[in-house]
Amino acid sequence: MSPRFQFDGELERLRRSVTRQDFAAVEQAVRRCSQILESNLADLSPAEAESRLHDLLRGMEAARRAVLVSRVRLADQLAGLRPRASYGHDSRTVHTFRIDL
Repeated sequence: MSPRFQFDGELERLRRSVTRQDFAAVEQAVRRCSQILESNLADLSPAEAESRLHDLLRGMEAARRAVLVSRVRLADQLAGLRPRASYGHDSRTVHTFRIDL
């Protein structure tokens, strides 16, 4: 398999992983892309090397933005949980009492 085809395949895996928000797979894909690019850099023309590097950087930027969006969503969810958790509040529980005279 040619290095160009391997690199394109890894870039596609990177894009799919970002879309699925599978950040462990994103990290692996970025590492593999970097390794493929580094090991074949000497065989590429300067223009092609620059183009491949920009492709990888765009993928990494998309992954970074997806992580930031996910962190904001999780922070919002946690903010809603903290007040309830701190008082042991369960919205489904109804507390009642009775006084017999």
